[in-house]
Amino acid sequence: MRRHKRMPGKIEVDIALIDPDGMAFEAHMPSGHSLVMDAGEDAGGHNLGVRPMHLLLVGLAGCTAMD
Repeated sequence: MRRHKRMPGKIEVDIALIDPDGMAFEAHMPSGHSLVMDAGEDAGGHNLGVRPMHLLLVGLAGCTAMD
């Protein structure tokens, strides 16, 4: 995993395709946490992680409540 210098006003996240035959991505945050995003089997994914739209909605709720 690559490490990045944190620059004021910027947030960097490493994202990698982990399922070349599907749509799964793994994201690594500067905090050391990671998560997997994928589509459901009905949309060409393998159900390996959270759906991107669900993650977007959770992120919006978190930013609204915490920031």
